[in-house]
Amino acid sequence: MKKIKSLAPLHFDLGILTYMPRVSHMAAVICTAILLFSTSTVTAQPPTINISFMIAPPYPVFLSSYEEKMNEVIFTITNTGSSAQELYFHGEITKSTGERVATREDYKPSVPFSIGAFETVSITLSEIPALDGAFNQSNMEIIGFDPDQIQLSGVIPEGVYTICVRALDFSTDQVVSIPGTGCSNPFNVLHAMPPRLNYPANAYTFCQEFGLLQFNWTPVQQAPGSVIVYDLEIIDMTILGLEEEDPLLPFVDGAARFYVVEDIPTPQYNYFAGGGDIPFEPNHKYAWRVRARDIMETTFIRDEGYSEAFTFTFCPAPE
Repeated sequence: MKKIKSLAPLHFDLGILTYMPRVSHMAAVICTAILLFSTSTVTAQPPTINISFMIAPPYPVFLSSYEEKMNEVIFTITNTGSSAQELYFHGEITKSTGERVATREDYKPSVPFSIGAFETVSITLSEIPALDGAFNQSNMEIIGFDPDQIQLSGVIPEGVYTICVRALDFSTDQVVSIPGTGCSNPFNVLHAMPPRLNYPANAYTFCQEFGLLQFNWTPVQQAPGSVIVYDLEIIDMTILGLEEEDPLLPFVDGAARFYVVEDIPTPQYNYFAGGGDIPFEPNHKYAWRVRARDIMETTFIRDEGYSEAFTFTFCPAPE
């Protein structure tokens, strides 16, 4: 009986010895997990870069103009953290309906932009190579838009847009911009309507042999910074044998112009012809149209700037 009693503690001790390695292993796993979590909590720093800027009018409609436009913008970059940082940047031009032109995700410059702890700098795009490249067309991709239309025309579709810039850590590629910062004011991109012809009205008859015929049109509504000029074109439909045809056809087909006046400046929305200036032929039917051009390439004008085409007839000289 004594031997049997002495065996019970021995059996119990062996159970503890058998169980102890399992407890030690589990404790090690838990401790390791806590350590890893603590380490990740320490290394995952909150975003500390604040970027602000404004886009002032005029607002270009040509994609190529945005590189030049962005060079006029002053960016204010603030590092709110206690450590200096080396950064690079990505940018995007986003339409309110979701389409955008953005820096490719794989773009990264060779040299970072450095900013000290608690430092604020105000700088232009051309002074930050790490940001300048983000808006270079060769480093951007078109998302949501018809890429063929954008690339062939180089024109940004109408709509409300915002330009945003985000800062990334040069070593980790982690976004370090503070959420809610780095975007411009919304701005509206508009495509102007072409000029509309007013006078002479369509199918007008002009009978003053030495009188002045006034050509008048409604001007293009131009964006700030635009310089609009107008070209007046006249075709002799009778000589071409096209008196019964759509007056627009000879213009589109490249027919010889009877008379052309170029670079009529704003705000002159008319031209006086006659009095020997233009040798109109009696009983001839003429077609005319006007083209508007922005020599600053700020305002995009629909239909390549061309108005509709009207006709008028020069009546016989009086006996």
